[in-house]
Amino acid sequence: MSSPTGPDGGIVLGEVRTGLIRHARSFTESEATRLLTLVHGKTARYTDYPRPVVISPESLTGLDCPLPTARGRNVRGVGTAVSGAVLNGGRVLQSYARTTLVPGTHGRRHNWSHYLARPGIVESLKRLDADDVAAGFAGQGRGRPGIDLGAVAARTMASVQASRALDGDPPVNAAVVSWRWALVRAAPGSRAPVRLTVVDDHTRLLLLNSDEHDTDDVMGLILDFALHDWLLSTVEDVVARADLESEASDRALRRLRPVLVHLLHHWMPAARVGDDLLPVFEALDRARGLSRRWDNAVRRIRDRFRLAEIQSVAAATAESRALRLKVEELLVRPGRGSALPEGIRRVGSGEDR
Repeated sequence: MSSPTGPDGGIVLGEVRTGLIRHARSFTESEATRLLTLVHGKTARYTDYPRPVVISPESLTGLDCPLPTARGRNVRGVGTAVSGAVLNGGRVLQSYARTTLVPGTHGRRHNWSHYLARPGIVESLKRLDADDVAAGFAGQGRGRPGIDLGAVAARTMASVQASRALDGDPPVNAAVVSWRWALVRAAPGSRAPVRLTVVDDHTRLLLLNSDEHDTDDVMGLILDFALHDWLLSTVEDVVARADLESEASDRALRRLRPVLVHLLHHWMPAARVGDDLLPVFEALDRARGLSRRWDNAVRRIRDRFRLAEIQSVAAATAESRALRLKVEELLVRPGRGSALPEGIRRVGSGEDR
């Protein structure tokens, strides 16, 4: 995914939000391309390998706000963030916002023309401590709030979901999950490369340390992992609400069917991640237990459908056997009762004439 992110360096902050498009069916390529043409005069891009994806053109948002710091320092930043949207398989919608923080020049604010010439860059007006800002943005501490990239990503998602092309009737009730992340440029091997925190069902925090990966590649990694984390969370939630241990199998199957039809086939982890970032993806996979939990959830769903099929065949066999016994009883003792099961006539009794 190319974007006007400016030069690599400093610290990169971003947020990704993932949810289900509010529509009853998947969008086709042409429909999705029109839906994600969010910037006048620029067309969304489509790719079908390794899975169909439509990517919107990116927008710029001006920022002039405090920077988040774990130690509560008062540092102001001015510049722009880039944002956009991605529609996976015509069904799963992601929005994102990110910016690269760099030290400013002369410790003063410039005219907006200066910042617009450097899209996706925010300059700090005081000394920039990358670790402190990364911990304040994507760490667990409260620190000093600032630079709300989540609001930018949420606004992009809301603009897509508000389109008149959507019927507002998604097949599955699914929450939006947010991934807030920070990439710090660091010396190789100087610290743990990945630190993941699951705050709650809707929020993940991710700290990355690397000096060798391109920002666009890291962005692609996080979009891919956020997509699969959302798929897992949504499917597990549906399985939990379906109450698979209950005897009310019809209700459970009605709740599970949309998962089979609309979600399972989107699972293709790391399909859009480069070889150099695969170790990072695998580390995240281990931390979340992503693949193991997915395999277990899918197995439970398919086992429930197989069990329902076996029960259906058994019930049909039992019904057929009971009907055959009833007919045999009536034929052997024709004097008992005159009513035969619907569609069956007593041969030789006059009812066949």
